[in-house]
Amino acid sequence: MLELHVLGTSGSRPTRGRSVSGNFLSTPSGGIVIDCGEGFQERLLKHDLALKATGTNKRARASRIRAVLLTHSHLDHCWGLLPFLYTMDLDGRTAPLTIIAPTAAQGSETHPDFSGLFESWRDLLSGELSRGSLGFPVEWVLIPVEGDEPIDSPVQPLEGVRLTAVPTRHGVVSVGWMVTIPERPGRFNRKRAASLGLTDRQVSRLAGGESVSHDGAQLDPTDFRAEARPPCRLLVSGDTTRGVASFNQESLGGPVDLLVHEATYTSE
Repeated sequence: MLELHVLGTSGSRPTRGRSVSGNFLSTPSGGIVIDCGEGFQERLLKHDLALKATGTNKRARASRIRAVLLTHSHLDHCWGLLPFLYTMDLDGRTAPLTIIAPTAAQGSETHPDFSGLFESWRDLLSGELSRGSLGFPVEWVLIPVEGDEPIDSPVQPLEGVRLTAVPTRHGVVSVGWMVTIPERPGRFNRKRAASLGLTDRQVSRLAGGESVSHDGAQLDPTDFRAEARPPCRLLVSGDTTRGVASFNQESLGGPVDLLVHEATYTSE
């Protein structure tokens, strides 16, 4: 199951009622940040406290974040990342973090690009921190973008979750991010297995997909599972104009369950 917490939708600058881009996505394998504009860490903290106050079991903890996905290099989408990393270090984080962003397949001297930003950010962090580096490992991943076809990230840091960059149309190299949980086996009915008087080993084998002999009968593991759970897919577009070639079911490999799409008007 995927849970999206939208924490910023304003374009270019904050408004009285909205902050710049930032999203927290909860997955079964950990949290994902999709864009991290100015002030994101404060919004995430306040949102998590608000969730806690309601008594729900849903949370948006920074400690659960496993990956940061950036759509493009405009500052309203990424300027909050550097201070957020610094805070994670102050909080004593040790878990690894993966940061993934698009880059031009061929370098550009006229537009900012994450290849240069990543290098600058690493230099700034090494100069700011007394020990010269963050106290947790960070993997900085650049995805060269050329053409319109979706690109699976070469690094997939969350088990059972697939991250795909979908090229979009903007003033700089840009992508949307599709997050997919593939089809999963149905839930195993342990109560039914236990009611037959099976041993723990037999139950374990059935749950693992093996047939089991019991009281002269052959038990089929598929009889103890519910129907397969369908895939779940979410797409956050980032900034883009209309007419994105890959925003169709054929290119994306099927429909998405939730699309969060740019809604800022162009000069047209």
